Amino acid sequence: MRAHMILIGAVAVLTGAAPLNAQSLEQRIVRGDGTVRMSFTPRPGVCGDGGATIYTTEPGSRRRTIHVRGNTYSSTTSDPFGDEWEPHCVTGPVRVAMTIENGAVASLRTYVGGDWPGGGSARDLGRVSAKDAARAMVRVAEKATGRAATEILFAASLADSADFAADLLSLARNKAMAAATRKAAIYHLGSAAADVATRGLRDVATDADEEIAVRESAVFALSRLPKDVGVPALIDLVRNSTEPRVRRSAIFWLARTDDPRAIRLFEELLLAKK
Repeated sequence: MRAHMILIGAVAVLTGAAPLNAQSLEQRIVRGDGTVRMSFTPRPGVCGDGGATIYTTEPGSRRRTIHVRGNTYSSTTSDPFGDEWEPHCVTGPVRVAMTIENGAVASLRTYVGGDWPGGGSARDLGRVSAKDAARAMVRVAEKATGRAATEILFAASLADSADFAADLLSLARNKAMAAATRKAAIYHLGSAAADVATRGLRDVATDADEEIAVRESAVFALSRLPKDVGVPALIDLVRNSTEPRVRRSAIFWLARTDDPRAIRLFEELLLAKK
């Protein structure tokens, strides 16, 4: 038996095959075609019905966002009556099922709550750390295209981890990536660690060589940050950006904050025109 195990190890070394326990989570996800699934702890403010509906609430806000997943699409709508009812909402875990084709994620389904059915041919990676899950999904999103990439980044954004903000920022600033993938990374970066997010988002918003649509996405992401962080960053863009569309976008989102600092800025701008 011992000789048999030594022989298996020698073959693995000679063929370059890494033992499963030595592979990264990213490598384990894309190891073979088919369905692979895993689960992890969600960040605060995330809950779901165990099926197609996931609710998220940003820190310091009572505004609830409803994410509804159909068979082939995801839609997000703001709930204006979120303070008058409470849905039957389970706080975890996040469950992700991915379809792997040719070493890349072709599609992804995200659930919060519920249970995996028994049997079937899916590879179950079990309960993984939120940090590892988020970072691995950002990395596999780099090789995915179209809707699959945005679905992956949405799932990553639900993880109880801010440590992957740098990975999101790297993806957002990679001009070789598809614009839709970069815009999705910028959107979710707005929910990540505020200090890292603000610095990176301002860099994107003020980059004169950047596509204007991507720059406007960065402005929107800044508007989603807590007021103490996002409002000063937006005011700085209004004061210093030389791109009219970026300035207009920053003013648009400032007008929706009802923040005294924004009102003072508007007064200053109006008085300067007299």
